[in-house]
Order: sequence, then structure tokens, then C-alpha cells
Amino acid sequence: MDTTPREALASQSPVPATPPDRRPALLAVPAWGLFVLAVFYTLYFSASLLVPVTAAILLNAIFAPLVRFLARKRIPNALGAALIVFLMTGTLALSTVLLSGPVKDWMNRLPNITWEVRDKLETLLAPVENVKQASKEVDKLAQAASGADSDEGTSQVTIKGPSFMSQVFESLQTVFLQLAVIGALLFFLLAWGDHFKERFVALVPGHQGKRQTLEILRKIEKDSSSYVLTVSMINLILGAAIGTALWALGLPNAALWGIMAAVLNFMPFVGALLGAAMVFMVALVSLDSTWVAVSAPLVYLGLNALEAQFVTPAVLGRRLTVNPVVVLAFILLWGWLWGVPGALMAVPILVVVRAFCDNVASLRVLSLFLNGNGAR
Repeated sequence: MDTTPREALASQSPVPATPPDRRPALLAVPAWGLFVLAVFYTLYFSASLLVPVTAAILLNAIFAPLVRFLARKRIPNALGAALIVFLMTGTLALSTVLLSGPVKDWMNRLPNITWEVRDKLETLLAPVENVKQASKEVDKLAQAASGADSDEGTSQVTIKGPSFMSQVFESLQTVFLQLAVIGALLFFLLAWGDHFKERFVALVPGHQGKRQTLEILRKIEKDSSSYVLTVSMINLILGAAIGTALWALGLPNAALWGIMAAVLNFMPFVGALLGAAMVFMVALVSLDSTWVAVSAPLVYLGLNALEAQFVTPAVLGRRLTVNPVVVLAFILLWGWLWGVPGALMAVPILVVVRAFCDNVASLRVLSLFLNGNGAR
């Protein structure tokens, strides 16, 4: 059958392309959002399991170079790992024995410290007394009005919960159980960590991928070990300086507050504020002179500022410096997820994340953002 020129031209014209389906791209955003929420949900509700596991992995990254050094001295990995765990356990036990007395005394006084601090602050906050008096008058009027409205007397029932010391005892049980889990996991990771690492690298396809994976693992160990060991030495010196200064001001149990300052300094910014607040309360209830008590947290913050602005940047240098905004965000995030242990591990976790980003080409932009000194 013959076709007209117009029909022939129409049969040769290209078929219009079907527009691409954009629904998968639109569904990707809520899918990623649900994935992130699921990750946070898992991290939050699995804290009792993930906290000791994460702590053991971080400690393994810190002490693995030391185990390899001992292995070069012909000390088996298992013996080196046992030695490290034993020294850590012994140091913790000795510190607990030496500080148990002062800690117990302050724990017994803790329920009454709030009232003692309020009484001492009355000399500094005299204008607030007028507000308190007005508040009392309002309370009296409210009580009179409630008494006039009710014809019958109401009985008040008080439900007495567990005592403060019982709650502290339960918390200490949980802490010691987690420390035992951390010690056991750390021993196995240090003793057989290289074997696990070799098996993990063997699963990566391609020679280039194996080499890159091994470089990333080595860089993570090197950076985390250098950072934590260096910061630990700085914190010990800072704790000794703060303890000596508080002892000179007459604060009791100065060694306890020095150790507290060294531990809290693993949380930059936040730890200094928490430590200064605790020292301020202790100084108010322990020292006769209110103005000397006020000088204690100022000395605490001054020594922390000196360490943070001059000592740590000079010792660590640019290689391990991290963006302070990211540091604060990590502390708040992990503190919200895992409480105090998460806040203490936030900066080492951030160092591990940065070491990973430094060795992955697609994540170099994120590495520059995490770097505290801008582009390198």
C-alpha cells in the first residue's frame, strides 16, 4: 500500500522521550532521614552495650602501638596486653582507694550542699532578698485562698522513693560492671587485634583497596594514640597545677579536685565550666571568706584558659587540631546520647572520624571542615 509523503515523514519522526521518573529522587530524602533517625535511636537505646565496646575500641587504638613495640622486644602480644590492662586496673583501683574517703564525705554532704551554698550566697546577693520576701507573701496569699475555697481538709500523701545513697550505689555497680567489660574486651583486642585487622583487610577487594584500608587503619591508630596520650599528659599537668592552686587557697581535698579537673578536661569548654561550678560550690561551703571562695573558680578557669589557648595548640600543632565548633557539637551530641561517658569519648571519636576522612579522597572536603586551622 502506497503512503503519502506526509505519512512517510510522520513515520520517520522520532518518538518523544518519556520524561524521567523523579519519584525515586524525591523518596531518597525521607528515606535518608528515617535512616539517620534509626541510627540515633539505636545509639541511644543501646548505650549500655555500645559504651563499653566503643571505649574498648578507642583504648585499643591508643595502646596497640605500645603492644607492637613490646612485641618487637620479644614480649608476646597476650603478655603485653595483660600488662597494659593490669596497669590500668591497678591505677584505677589505687586512685579509688586513695580518694574513697573524700568522695564518701562529699557524697554524704551532697544533699545539703545546695542549702549551704544558698546561705553563703545571701551575702553576695543581698538584693535578691527583696524578691524572696515578695515570693513568700505571694505564697501566703495563695495558701489563704486555697484554704478559703476548700471546706474540707485535704490529706497529703508523700511517696518516698529510694534514698540518694542507694541510687549512688546502683550507679557505681553499673560503672564497675562496664569497666570490667571494657577491660576484658581491651585485652582480647590488644592480644589478637592484628589478627582481626589482617582478616578484615583480606576481605577488601583489590590490591589498591587493601593498601588504602591498611593506611586508614594505621593513620587512625597513630592519630588517636598521639592525641589521647599527649592530651592525657597535658591534663595530668593541668590537674596538678589546679590542685596545687586550690590547696594554696585553702580548699580541702585539693588532690580530689585536681584529679576531677584532669578528667573533665577531656571535654573541652564544657568540662572547664562544670569543674569551675563544682569548685565554686565546694569553696563556698568550705571556706570562711566568701571572696576567697569566689577566687577559686576564677583560678580554675584561668589555668584552663592558659592550657587551652597556649599549651595544647603548641604541643599538638596543626596536625591534630580540630575545629572548636565541631568539638563542642560532638560533645553535646555524644553527651546527649550516652551521658558523661559519651561526652568524655566525644573528642577521641572525632579524631578517629577526621583520620578516616583524611585518607578517603571523597571525604577530603569534610576533613578540611573538621580541621581547626582551615585549609592545609
